[in-house]
Amino acid sequence: GCFSSRANLPALAGSGSVPNKNESEFKILIDAINRYLIKFRKEYLKEASDKYIDALIKKEVYPNFNMSNFIDIYRKRELDNLVETLYTAQPKIFTGLNDDNKKIMIHLLQLIMDNSNKPELFEVLQQIIDLDEDEIKELADVLRYTTLNNITKVIKLLQDRLRVVQGLKEIVLDDKKFAKEVEHLQEVIERHYWLFGEQYSLITAAEPDFELALKGLLIATKGDDSKVTLDHEDKNKEMDIYMIRQDRKGNVTENVVVELKRPVIPLGEEQLSQVKKYMRVIKSDDRFNASNVKWTYFLIGNRFNKNGFIQDELESHRNLGEPHLVHVDGNGNNKIYVLTWSDIFDEFSKRHDYLMSKLEIEKEIWLKKHDSVEEVVEDIKENSATLKGAVIPKRASN
Repeated sequence: GCFSSRANLPALAGSGSVPNKNESEFKILIDAINRYLIKFRKEYLKEASDKYIDALIKKEVYPNFNMSNFIDIYRKRELDNLVETLYTAQPKIFTGLNDDNKKIMIHLLQLIMDNSNKPELFEVLQQIIDLDEDEIKELADVLRYTTLNNITKVIKLLQDRLRVVQGLKEIVLDDKKFAKEVEHLQEVIERHYWLFGEQYSLITAAEPDFELALKGLLIATKGDDSKVTLDHEDKNKEMDIYMIRQDRKGNVTENVVVELKRPVIPLGEEQLSQVKKYMRVIKSDDRFNASNVKWTYFLIGNRFNKNGFIQDELESHRNLGEPHLVHVDGNGNNKIYVLTWSDIFDEFSKRHDYLMSKLEIEKEIWLKKHDSVEEVVEDIKENSATLKGAVIPKRASN
């Protein structure tokens, strides 16, 4: 605490008079109290700002962001940090405004942040609220650090994502380094499943059968650790990658199953049939087929079988307007997509090219080559782009 004994306090009692504000003891006391209150207040406001942002989103005061878009995720994170910083440093920026004015205020902040125009930001703030010179300086210092820190992080993240993509290209496209086993691919993908979209949580990666995988779903979404028993002949089959995407309230909106094939295996009827077996196992249990839950299956390999089976399936679903689609149920809740690795890399470029063109990405990332598959995997499996591990871990090897 600030005070260890009464000896630290000025002798104010006795005369009944008000203490002199110019006395050094009084100034020391006030300074100590202020420093303590500022520290306590900031800790409280930091926690309160998270709840405040949630409340703004629920009231639809906050701008909408597409959380499957990498750039939008970055923009939301930047705006969250700005609102949190302003709220923590000076709550009066927001208090006293009605919801309409808050909406205008926050959209202005977003516009200014998107344009990186800091002087304009402070001009807007001063017109809305009364900030003194010290408050402006404090906000400027905090915002300068926050923005630079976030820019540094996003550049590092982009560089590391690019390293992963370049490494995967070596593994699947270079016939001298082809992954001999699917485990090489799994080891990378289970750490970098952002390749299939943002905001996913990994439930299982290689090894666990369907009963364990679906148990992981119940643990992640309901905290239900009870045993899962399936009554299906294919229940012991294993999914390579299984992940879920949830909304802000924790409701599952999408389940994703990824089946990876070694680069030397062309994709055809046999491989698609395997994925359809997975789908039938899932559909056999009502617990995993609520009306609002979607299941998406990806079959991924280097090329299609020359007999044209996959090409015919793609063509027969082309009228639905979804690239790579080869199967959809009547209610649209179960879909299967077939992609080549080139498709995956093209999607990555579409999602990231804008930011990469705006930021200086090191040329060495594009040029780096490795001597073996093992070296590639070791180099790219752990970096700032690595995501959280699976809810259901791999079985220990004997």
